[in-house]
Amino acid sequence: MKRWVPWLLFGTLFFAYSYVNQRPQWNQNSRLDVLHAIVMKGKLAIDDYHTNTGDKAIFNGHYYSEKAPGGSALAFPAFALTAVALRTSGIDIDSPLGWLISGWIATALSVGLITAIGGTCFFLLLARRMAPRRAMIATLLLSLGSLVFPYATMLFSHGTVIGLFLIALWAIDRAESRGPGRFDLLAGFCCGWIVASEYPAIIGAAALFLASLSLGWRHATLFALAAFPPLLLIPAYNLATMGTPFPVGYLSVPGFEGMKEGFFGLTFPKLSVMFQLLFSKDRGLFFWSPILLFGIVGFDALFRASRRLFWLSILVPIIYLLFVSSYRYWDGGWAIGPRHLTAAIPFLAIPAGLGIAALLIEGTVVGLWSLALTFLATFINAMPPIPPAKNVLFTYYPEQLSRGHFATNLGSSMGLNNSWSIALFLAFIACAVFFLLRNTVTHSERETLK
Repeated sequence: MKRWVPWLLFGTLFFAYSYVNQRPQWNQNSRLDVLHAIVMKGKLAIDDYHTNTGDKAIFNGHYYSEKAPGGSALAFPAFALTAVALRTSGIDIDSPLGWLISGWIATALSVGLITAIGGTCFFLLLARRMAPRRAMIATLLLSLGSLVFPYATMLFSHGTVIGLFLIALWAIDRAESRGPGRFDLLAGFCCGWIVASEYPAIIGAAALFLASLSLGWRHATLFALAAFPPLLLIPAYNLATMGTPFPVGYLSVPGFEGMKEGFFGLTFPKLSVMFQLLFSKDRGLFFWSPILLFGIVGFDALFRASRRLFWLSILVPIIYLLFVSSYRYWDGGWAIGPRHLTAAIPFLAIPAGLGIAALLIEGTVVGLWSLALTFLATFINAMPPIPPAKNVLFTYYPEQLSRGHFATNLGSSMGLNNSWSIALFLAFIACAVFFLLRNTVTHSERETLK
């Protein structure tokens, strides 16, 4: 395998994740409001922008984003630089064009960038256990043919969490063979940002800490030290906005009284909700990402390859399923698939990758169907506004397709019509995939082909 292949993979994924800009909705606007307020008003209160979102908390007569601060913090550098560039160009960042450009760049250079790095790390993890070409096929199918793709294109926390978990899993895997050092620091740093970006993601972060501890106390110490700085963002933000270090913003959101049930909306797991989260036609994880079902085949190989990754890949998704099925707002509102369950995808992806490698033809066939589903959702609207009771795939998307309603993308922003803008994307991806697969054949495989 050529040394530059991982870099080409990263570029391919980053291009894919940056190509589309999703329509603005409450979740994204809540974070963008914070960025606009900081840069334009010099404050955390979103009083001047709050009318575009319902994801806001009211405290002492001021409006604040009720989202965990990590996502906005990671997007801030790109947003601030874009604000300077727009000002230099004479474009008002608070104008519709300014919102579009700044939001797009901030999303691409935070969520898209991190998820692309995560996909590259995932390939490196798989390539340690199988032929590089099979690892590449599995990585491309899972990175573009699962819910990773649509969530990497919008300023939700889920794409960021997926990317950071993939980086952390690779780092933990490397730390096992390299000894205490930089890989433990990388894993801990990622997990700190994970929790700072999405509070429930502490489930997976805690599991990775235990995995680090199983390697030895020195590994765990480095992990914890690196996680601490980004974790400080949580009490700092809450103190600055709510006057308490604890994340109580969710309890101050008007219209979400269910958050006061049980513990922050958590009660008891429900079997009917579990089924909806996994298999329903509107929210089912395996309905929208059937490629993940190959994990059933891959678990046996993973058990033999790494007991540590095996148990992480089984236990973390189970705990997430129990957690989300007990949540009052488990359906996730306007979103594709079970967005609250997406943090389990990196853990499910490892056995799925091994399963695809074992059944390459079958995996490719199912993968193409998965690609079609995620492509449809990403290029039309990754936040369909239809309640879960209706059929999103066979009602909403065909209707939008017939009307020519697509999300903004790089091709359409350059003046191309929908067909040509999609053709441009497919042409680039096809060329990149050709070179990636061509250059992941090992010397021994070439000799076999001869």
